[in-house]
Amino acid sequence: MYNIISFFVKCPSCGKSLMDHNKKGDNEPGISLIIKKGEHKGLIWLSSIY
Repeated sequence: MYNIISFFVKCPSCGKSLMDHNKKGDNEPGISLIIKKGEHKGLIWLSSIY
């Protein structure tokens, strides 16, 4: 049997939660990030499961 660890993360600048309860992975909230490179901007969702 595997041990599952779920992370809860927040922004280090403003303290806002980065957890997205609408995008779940393995029945746990995902981690939602806005990424930027130059003028391009997009969203990425990561699993909170380790």
